[in-house]
Amino acid sequence: YALLTLWGYYVALDALMWYIEPLQPIPQTALNIVHLFNLSVVFAMFSYLASYYLSMVVSAQRKLREMATTDSLTGLFNRRHMTYLAEKEVSRFRRSGHPVGFLLLDVDHFKSINDAFGHEAGDRVLGCVADVIREELRAQDLIGRWGGEEFIVLAANSTLDDGAQLAERLRSHVEALDFGELGVVTISVGVAEWRKGDTRKALVARADEAMYRAKNSGRNCVRY
Repeated sequence: YALLTLWGYYVALDALMWYIEPLQPIPQTALNIVHLFNLSVVFAMFSYLASYYLSMVVSAQRKLREMATTDSLTGLFNRRHMTYLAEKEVSRFRRSGHPVGFLLLDVDHFKSINDAFGHEAGDRVLGCVADVIREELRAQDLIGRWGGEEFIVLAANSTLDDGAQLAERLRSHVEALDFGELGVVTISVGVAEWRKGDTRKALVARADEAMYRAKNSGRNCVRY
């Protein structure tokens, strides 16, 4: 507001110069210099305001994009954006024929953690598990929070065996985390590999079925 007021002042001052006679005669050259100075100040202020407004708009757009694509608790992609990315990746791998592994991970007994220790403890568990998964993945892999205590991983150029090895590594790392009074936290993981003719839904369904087999096998294990 201060800059806008000052900008308006200089515009008004410049306009008045041409319509109000000065109390003392001023050479035309001096008037022209003052006029150029006012124009320069006005242009500089206008440029600054335009740049400031543009940066604010860009920042707001970036924040809105992050809010639309990111899970606020874990910082991972949310389900909606992960679905979009998975569709793109499956289409790409369908064209190239390269393998792609799909992991569906679920935190075991998560409801019991919330019930016994509160939702803040549950949120801490989800954040730590998300960090472990993220640190173990390669740059080309994708990870997102699928919902609740479930996470998904899309492992590029990975066969079923590659995906199973990654899943086992993630499972062991999560089990090794120290949650203090919460005790040991574990995950069950289902693994699937993209097959020729697969859709994204079919790939997710197979990973989901494998994950439930892991749950029914006593949890804290990998099935594929």
